[in-house]
Amino acid sequence: FDWREAESVYTFSKGGGRLEITPVFKRFSEENTPPTLYNHGFENMDSVGALYSRASSHIFGDWNACGKVMGLAPWQGHVWDQTENASGKSKRAKKKLTAETIEEPILKGKLYKDGEEGLKIDRSV
Repeated sequence: FDWREAESVYTFSKGGGRLEITPVFKRFSEENTPPTLYNHGFENMDSVGALYSRASSHIFGDWNACGKVMGLAPWQGHVWDQTENASGKSKRAKKKLTAETIEEPILKGKLYKDGEEGLKIDRSV
């Protein structure tokens, strides 16, 4: 297999009617599966984007719905009061809805480091 771009960091500045994009950092990751797979091997990469991709496979059944998962991420820890049932009628008892959390983080390490300090993803979850 080969290496692929895993993470990219850019700065953006806007002025004088122009948008300037400056690359700050790029990290490459070794491919763990053949890029000829249906998902181009993206779901199995060691990167933050691939982590969202794996989550979207479980949540939406689509490896390429990672943007939806990124949009949901800020809502982790939020609690909603469910006061209506599926037909739209009010319920008497309120039910709390919240996202399930896991005790141990599945992402450890640093993006900017290699070796033992580098990014590690626990795929057993």
